[in-house]
Amino acid sequence: MHQHAALWLLAFCLTSLSARFWPVLPGKIWIVLLACIVSIIHTHNVKMHIRTTLKAGCRLCGVTNWYVRSKKQFSVLPYLFSGIMSGLIWMASVGHCYLAWQLPAGKIQQDVIVTGQITFTQRNDNGQWLHVALSTLGDRHYFFRPVIGVHLPQNMGELAVHQQVKLMVNLKPASPLMNPDGDSRAKMVSMKMIATGSVKAFGNGSLVSPADSLHYRASQRLQKAGYSRWLVALMTGDRSLLTDKDWQLLQKSGTGHLFSISGLHAGMVALWSALLTSAVISCFARLINAGHNGMNIRLTVAVATLLMTALYAALANWQVPVTRAWLLILLFTLLLIFKVCWSWRHRLLMMVILCIIVSPFSVFSNSFYLSAGAVCVLIFIGWRWKPASYSYFHRIMFVIRAQCLISLFLMPFTLIFFGSVSLLTAGVNLIAIPVITLLMPAGLAGLVLNYNDGLTNTLLDLADTILLWMTQQLSVISPYMAAFDNTGVSGEAAFCLLLSMLLLALPVFRYRKRSAMMLAVPAISFWFPLSTDAWQLHVFDVGQGTALAVSRGNRAVIIDTGPSWETGNALTSTVLPALKAAGILHVDQLIVSHGDDDHAGGVPAWFDRRADHPLELNRSLLSNTNGCQSGKRWRWQGLQFRAMWPEKGNMEDSNRLSCVLLVSGNGYSVLLPGDINRSAEYALLYNNAALNADILLAPHHGSSTSSSMAFIKAVSPSFTVFTSGFYHRWKLPEDVVESRYREAGSVILLTALNGYIQFTLADEGIGVKRYNRDISRRWYDLRTQVSLPQH
Repeated sequence: MHQHAALWLLAFCLTSLSARFWPVLPGKIWIVLLACIVSIIHTHNVKMHIRTTLKAGCRLCGVTNWYVRSKKQFSVLPYLFSGIMSGLIWMASVGHCYLAWQLPAGKIQQDVIVTGQITFTQRNDNGQWLHVALSTLGDRHYFFRPVIGVHLPQNMGELAVHQQVKLMVNLKPASPLMNPDGDSRAKMVSMKMIATGSVKAFGNGSLVSPADSLHYRASQRLQKAGYSRWLVALMTGDRSLLTDKDWQLLQKSGTGHLFSISGLHAGMVALWSALLTSAVISCFARLINAGHNGMNIRLTVAVATLLMTALYAALANWQVPVTRAWLLILLFTLLLIFKVCWSWRHRLLMMVILCIIVSPFSVFSNSFYLSAGAVCVLIFIGWRWKPASYSYFHRIMFVIRAQCLISLFLMPFTLIFFGSVSLLTAGVNLIAIPVITLLMPAGLAGLVLNYNDGLTNTLLDLADTILLWMTQQLSVISPYMAAFDNTGVSGEAAFCLLLSMLLLALPVFRYRKRSAMMLAVPAISFWFPLSTDAWQLHVFDVGQGTALAVSRGNRAVIIDTGPSWETGNALTSTVLPALKAAGILHVDQLIVSHGDDDHAGGVPAWFDRRADHPLELNRSLLSNTNGCQSGKRWRWQGLQFRAMWPEKGNMEDSNRLSCVLLVSGNGYSVLLPGDINRSAEYALLYNNAALNADILLAPHHGSSTSSSMAFIKAVSPSFTVFTSGFYHRWKLPEDVVESRYREAGSVILLTALNGYIQFTLADEGIGVKRYNRDISRRWYDLRTQVSLPQH
């Protein structure tokens, strides 16, 4: 590959990959302007003019000799700039396409008819969660088919992947919860998800056409034959039968990639296809007593492997990781056909470029970076630690070493994308990967037999038995995997750790160890004690509910836990991991304002000692009926906590009698009134309570039953926070309430628009960080693209 072409491709690739982290999207006028510049750069006269200008500039500065020495480097600048601008043009165009797919304002939270194909299903206790690739939404037609996620109630029946459906749905823009260590916005883009909601009507005529694909038929035949969900997931990529407990087991054991169809499985199929094709050709040549040319066999084997992996990709429903692997195999085959010799780094670069062009939304997927990272690590290992010889012993030792090093080098990737790491995954995978490699040909051969008659057979029985045995062993060893969940190490620190490991793996050079140690500092700095000069108020994004924490140093007090749902709660899924990411190690107390689920849904999990929490918890609890009542005062980490409501001795648990808490320190105060109504506000005013505070959590999420003008004037907050869900059906806060706070001169903040909010209260003043504005601003954050409905 020509040096200039390789440089252009590298610049294009790196710029395209950076789109995941862009805070804003270049405007359409900039795209046109950049396209004009790129077309101009590639004209010969302009390139010559650039070089002439650089030479003249060097002469004026008296550095002509330096230009002569650097002339070769200057000659590549046009290609570098062109690659960067081409990457900007491509990904900006993709971004504008994604934003153009979004719901029209008139369709948000309105019943609308959609048609499309089901691409994913997941059963739950109340029905099914579906992904539907849209053909139409109302009178709007889609060519590239974005995706919506909808819940199908159990009483409406059950649907399957690949079915063409016509549904009446109620939708809102797709926006996950936004908290530290819990941000799925990029995942939504990678799935082309534009909206979520629920199915309102499904009946006769809703099923436009039944499912009819190789993937669906194979999956259904395996299920009807009585085989386990593990075999169905491994052979067809249908993971809808796997439960949350199954995924937790796979994550702890570090074997999740074995049951998520990926490039590894395509590589296994390619390996067995190549071996089988070579054996058949060799046997045929011997039968007819004819010699054979190794290069001809190589080409034939490559073409056969390409066809077999394409068949397997169709069986796996052309999932994106398998498609990426198949593109790599296609590239190798084309290089063989046209007799082009590229280095491994050029092949990798071209593979990434093909993925960016064919599936640009995969740039936002974690699996893309894990796959590309694994390939890069393999190439690096092959370059750095070549086998001493090609004997079977040295090859086996090289494979074992490569597996251990891959597990080691991928640890920072798992920290970046999953926030967890297991130290013993290398040993487990050393056994599990060969087992799966041997099972794949037997399982696929059995699948062919099963596909014809739909009955059980010995090959599938053997594969299923071994898989069940292996998963049982994984469940036994998973508690001893030395797994660290919710480590709290930031993505930036994990990336620095990866660079440090790569430096140590390189050949010896000056300052290598010092550079590696400096890069490792951010990863280990998490365990350094935090400053106690200031204190923080954390307001978590838990949807329609309230979850707060007050922290100082590495200790915290949680105030309300947020809601619960069928499979979990906000305390364990959001609050504790977010606190861990903020450097908190100990939670000394839980205070619950009242017993409604949107405030106290995580209380059972708080007392569940069997749960594996990421922080050290002191299981004490205060509530409006147990200790958090008027007159109660205590100090914690130098802060003053004062309960102001309800009256002492209260035994009624209701909104009106929520615990009202005032937290003070460093000359600032925060008032947390729960869900009290106007009568409770008037009672506090009647009792001459000192309500003035710098920060106020709006009572009852901004409902008109609370926030009287007299109460607002008495508190006189500089900041008012509304905890509510994005486009929630209750449509809080109400406009009349929000306008009262604005008239009082208070700065309004909403978790529905900003996600997680952090206040830092220090001697110098109050600092505010909004997640999608100040902490992690992204162009694809749909909360910044729409405004909440007026009411």
